[in-house]
Amino acid sequence: MQRIGRVVLVVMVLATSLVVGVGTGVGAGAGAEVPDTQAVDRTAAAASRYTPAGPVRLLDTRKAVGPANPLTGAFGPGQVRELVVAGVPADATAVVLNVTATGGTAASDLRLWPADAAVPPTSNLNWVAGETVANLVTVGLGAGGIVAIRNQSGNAHVIVDLQGWWGPSGDGYTPVASERILDSRKMPAPLGPAETWFTGADQIVPGGVEASAVVVNVTVTGGTATSDLRLWSTDEVGVPIGQPVTPIPTVSNLNWVAGETRANLAIVPAGPGGGFFVRNAAGTVHVIIDAVGYLSPDGEHVFTVDGPRRLFDTRKPASPLTGAFGPGQERSVTVVGGSVPADATAVVLNVTATEGTAPSHVTAWPTGATVPPTSALNWPAGATRPNLVIVPVGDDGRVSFRNHTGSVHLVADLVGWFRAPVDPGQWVDVSPPAELAGAGGGELRRVSCTARTQCLATLHRPGLLVAPSMVAWNGETWTDLGFPVEPSPPTEWYTPYIGHAEVSCGTPTSCAVLVFVELDDETLGHAAHWDGTAWEVVALGDQADELSITCGPDGTCRVIGRSWEDTVWNGDEWVSAPPSAPQPPSSGLFDGPVVCAAAADCLAVGSQGIVSSETYRERVVQRVWDGTAWTEVGVLPFDRATSTLSARIDLLPVAGCAAVDECLVVLAIDGGGTRTLRWDGTRWSPVAPAPLHGDTSCVEGWCMVVGGETTPAAATFTWPGT
Repeated sequence: MQRIGRVVLVVMVLATSLVVGVGTGVGAGAGAEVPDTQAVDRTAAAASRYTPAGPVRLLDTRKAVGPANPLTGAFGPGQVRELVVAGVPADATAVVLNVTATGGTAASDLRLWPADAAVPPTSNLNWVAGETVANLVTVGLGAGGIVAIRNQSGNAHVIVDLQGWWGPSGDGYTPVASERILDSRKMPAPLGPAETWFTGADQIVPGGVEASAVVVNVTVTGGTATSDLRLWSTDEVGVPIGQPVTPIPTVSNLNWVAGETRANLAIVPAGPGGGFFVRNAAGTVHVIIDAVGYLSPDGEHVFTVDGPRRLFDTRKPASPLTGAFGPGQERSVTVVGGSVPADATAVVLNVTATEGTAPSHVTAWPTGATVPPTSALNWPAGATRPNLVIVPVGDDGRVSFRNHTGSVHLVADLVGWFRAPVDPGQWVDVSPPAELAGAGGGELRRVSCTARTQCLATLHRPGLLVAPSMVAWNGETWTDLGFPVEPSPPTEWYTPYIGHAEVSCGTPTSCAVLVFVELDDETLGHAAHWDGTAWEVVALGDQADELSITCGPDGTCRVIGRSWEDTVWNGDEWVSAPPSAPQPPSSGLFDGPVVCAAAADCLAVGSQGIVSSETYRERVVQRVWDGTAWTEVGVLPFDRATSTLSARIDLLPVAGCAAVDECLVVLAIDGGGTRTLRWDGTRWSPVAPAPLHGDTSCVEGWCMVVGGETTPAAATFTWPGT
């Protein structure tokens, strides 16, 4: 699939069937056992990122497709054929294929594996005679990019469509709490015959993120005719209602017969704005789409093919989960351990329901989280149905399952997992001695560094009548410089509001602090310049809306406002000047630095409050200045309402930047600890967690973070490899 515009969404369809199954078993048709994969110990592939491609038809045994794969004619019983996966780079580790079996003459199953490996004891696709069934398959590549395919019984035609591949380059995954983005049952009417709708995934993909794929579970129900569903994107934006959308893809994502409920995990390519089209072929049908994650250049989670390996089979007494799930029953199972690392963030499972006594569905979610109002797999009574499921890992390395109605046996096989690899770097504790703050203690709130041996920070002490201080770091020790603004009268200090300031250093002898002092119910702003020996202060008046202060390597400093004149330190004194360009974007943005590599190359990083789906969220955004306008270029993949970093973010983060492509942000995690991420100009990636949360300042290859609550604290970080 060609990437269109700034956003491309990919939807993976994982378990697609056209005809209601009538078999009662799992595996090679009715009455067969689900093959046991416990003994399989396939070597895990390297951690990989995703590249969408297609859909591109690789094989259709009803006709030849391309010179590399002239495989025509139905598969016979027990027959194995090798498929060359064309168009995939040599370093790809695995491919994502939509595989369909049709025209089968007997109950059977289909198995796919790397051509140079042993035949696996697990099936990817099961059907009964006359049924058309499709499933999304992730399979490792053999030498030469070859995948082997084996049919178990009878004759059957096989269709294979390439959806994408995993390899060393591409996009990373961001798991999210399952969220419903479309439910036509709550709309005036179902999707009609030959009707196309447009939907998006902005509920889970933050604005500004260049998502390359969105992972969704697609369910259809109440169809009045045999039909199929197709999901795709085009270059068109804002197509008027009723106007034909072309070209309509020739490949379907989901098939059903009248009256049945079908569910499939899907990867749907999307166009500008992150949306995609949904088209029904015949009759009317209700469509439900639940988003579970997305792929993007900013995604930090990488994939490892692993297995297949059986996690549990409730039909087996020795299984970790044994005995059928009853109505409304919830159970959890450990998914980490063995080849799955303790820091795995999500797992990919093939989940099969069999011997269900009533139409029902199963929900999967990370243990410890709220049960989502979504489904991962649906089935009618007596049928055997599989579906691929991607679920985040929860408390104690576990995931949970819940059956809705009746009783049912569940079988789950692990096929891979995600993790966010940490390039640790090095943290060193450089906290000031407790006596620097005095008997009452205190905290460091703001810091700015020009070198590893020169930083300036604000030290706040609790209580009234206690003055804050500016303190300096020389690479070995901290020194109290006092505070540049004297209150009038001296006893009217109101901490911690005093010293609410941005601090900026351009050179070791040119630093400035923006200070707000509350006197007699009036907030007065001051700017103070430090030349290494003394303070030079200028009163700014009642300007509580001042945004930030910045000092450059030329020794000048500027207090940047919103709509009035700037106040500038010209190297000798404070003077007024016309408003600067660029000014940091002010819409909901605060607590963030502005760094410039040139007059037309600046980066602003800050926190922004947004409202989405009636939920208040906070996010970290990056905007770049090109000499004319600010443009949003990236969003840190988290929010306080539903964190995608495996833990809820508790405190508002503050980023530090050494350059437009070198920033660090420290996030406080609810319940303790931090998550630290580095911006390289393209994406956020994790590094070693900081020992504290607070303001951050960076110079080339090095950062300092300051904080503390009762005792001032500071730590320095050295970039990996420097």
